[in-house]
Amino acid sequence: MFKLLIIEDENEIAEELTEFLSLHGYKNIVCENSADAGLAQLQKEKFSHLLLDLRMPGLNGFDVLKSLEHNSHKWPKIAVISGHATPIDEETAKKLGAKFFFRKPTDPQEILDSEFLSLD
Repeated sequence: MFKLLIIEDENEIAEELTEFLSLHGYKNIVCENSADAGLAQLQKEKFSHLLLDLRMPGLNGFDVLKSLEHNSHKWPKIAVISGHATPIDEETAKKLGAKFFFRKPTDPQEILDSEFLSLD
């Protein structure tokens, strides 16, 4: 079953993505605006997909990826979004489990057109 967690500190980006994806049939979406809150959600609920901002105040996306890496649960399909990431950041995120990388400003259609949202 599709269930997406968006961890994004910029509320307008999270809202835009949620609204766009909802209009295209993706209804089971939860948003958190900090890494701490996102990690808490991941402990409480099972998600099939995680869309994660890398740069946030406090804990960041890398911290979330490292936390998931050290846990034995089966984790969701992970995509990272960032407006300030370097090629090294992208490589590090992928080594830590991210399968997709989207640059900000993120075009929601790019996410929709990618393989990220598939259930395989």
